[in-house]
Amino acid sequence: MLPLPPSSTIVIEFAKATSVSNDLTASLYINDVEVEMTQCANAKSCAVATYQKNMASSVKLTNVTKSCEGKYTPPTETHKLRFD
Repeated sequence: MLPLPPSSTIVIEFAKATSVSNDLTASLYINDVEVEMTQCANAKSCAVATYQKNMASSVKLTNVTKSCEGKYTPPTETHKLRFD
């Protein structure tokens, strides 16, 4: 599956587990093929709570509040597009 070819489509889908349930599941699709996710313990889908827990444990921010308070400085020069 890797490396991905140019113009690949990557979709993380959050959907209802069943038509009568309000529980959500997470699934990963690459180029319309469902693939296993590390965040789902190498399964093709898992409960959103499992996905969230595993995703949060993989993010290495020591202080989330401080990281989110940073100021964004836009670039001073705009991009000059050319169509030759």
